[in-house]
Amino acid sequence: TSADYTHILLSEDLYYGYMGEVQVVPTTVFVDKNGEEVGVYTGSKSKEDWMSIIDELLGKVSDEA
Repeated sequence: TSADYTHILLSEDLYYGYMGEVQVVPTTVFVDKNGEEVGVYTGSKSKEDWMSIIDELLGKVSDEA
């Protein structure tokens, strides 16, 4: 997909922890600067959908600052 953003490589802790709960691929997890989960999305999305989702999430985390 030519994605140039950070991808998390599974460690044993992730595999047996959080990732063990993932039921759909792809699953995208957004976290804030403190590592707190702010959004989880499953399935593929269009560029426009991702832009809308990201803008909404950025609005939420900037409101918390």
